[in-house]
Amino acid sequence: MMFLSRGSIRTLSAATAVACALALTACSDDDAEDAAASGDATPGTISITHAFGTTEVPTDPDRAVSFSRTWTDAFAALDEPVAVQFATAPLAEGMPWVPDGTEIAEKTIPVTVTSADLISTAGMEAIAAEDPDVIFAGYLADQETYDELSAIAPTVATVGEGMVDDWREVTALAGKIVDKEEEATSAVEDVDAALAEVATTYPAVTGASFAYAAYRESAFTVITSPDDASNVFFTDLGMVSAADRISGTESGRGKVVSAENLDLLDVDFLALWISGETPDQLPGWSELGPVQRGTAPQLDTITATALGAPSVLSVPWVIDALDPYFAAL
Repeated sequence: MMFLSRGSIRTLSAATAVACALALTACSDDDAEDAAASGDATPGTISITHAFGTTEVPTDPDRAVSFSRTWTDAFAALDEPVAVQFATAPLAEGMPWVPDGTEIAEKTIPVTVTSADLISTAGMEAIAAEDPDVIFAGYLADQETYDELSAIAPTVATVGEGMVDDWREVTALAGKIVDKEEEATSAVEDVDAALAEVATTYPAVTGASFAYAAYRESAFTVITSPDDASNVFFTDLGMVSAADRISGTESGRGKVVSAENLDLLDVDFLALWISGETPDQLPGWSELGPVQRGTAPQLDTITATALGAPSVLSVPWVIDALDPYFAAL
C-alpha cells in the first residue's frame, strides 16, 4: 500500500477522466434499498435506478463488463470479479488499494484516453465484442451513448445523483446481484468504522476546516460542491468544508484561486491534486499555515482517483495514505 510522504510527492502525468469524477451525491441507505429491487423485476433480475432510468440487471451475470471502478471494486471485494473491465491505461496496470490476492477482473482492457471519454475511446464495436450480459458504465455524457450501450446489453449508468457512483449504494447493489448481501453490508460497515476511527485517533480532525483543490499552472481550483466525492470523504470524517468562505473566479467545478491570493487557502487541512508542477516554489507557499503544519498533502493522479471516484476498496487506502497529515492537525 502506498503512503504519501511529507516531502515532495511523486506525481503522475497522465490524461485521465478523473476530473469528470469530482462530483458525488451521497445517498441514504433507504435510497439504496429503493433502487436495488422492485416488485416489477422479472425473475433472475433486480431493478437498478440510475442516471438514465431503471434497468433490469441479471443476477449472477456471466459476462459483466465494467467501466466503473466503483462497481469493479465492489464485485472484487465480494470475491465475484467482473468478466471484463475497461480501464484507462495508468489504472489498468493495477491499483495500490487492491489487496494482494484479490482478483479485480477476469480480463482487463487498457484504453488510452485523450480528449474523449473512456467509453467513446474504446468504441461500441469493441464493447459488443466482449458479449456482455450487463454493462456497468458509470458516468455517461449523454442519452445517445446510453442508448447505444443499452442496444448491446442492459446498462447501468451512474448510481446516485452525482457524476460518479455512490460507493455505499453500489456495494449494496453488487451484494444483491451476486446474492452476497450480508458480505456487502459488512464491507460497507467496515469502511464506515475505519472513517469513524480517524476522529477517535485524532480528535483534532473533528471540526477542522478543509479545502480540496486541483493545482495546475499556478492556480488552485477549489472544489466547492458539498456533494463532490472528495469533499464527502472529508465531511464523513467530521471535517468542515471551507469552500464557502474562499473567494475566487467561478469555474465549472469550483473557484479558481490565483497564486497571488494564497492566503485564501489558509485552512486547517489543504489537500491538492497535482498532475504536473507543484506549488512548492510559489512565493509565500512555505509560509502558508497548512504547509507549515504538515497538513497540505499533494496527491498524485492515482490517489486523486481513489478520493474522487471512491470505492469500498479505495476509501480505506486513502485513509491510510492521509494518516500522517491527520496526525499533524
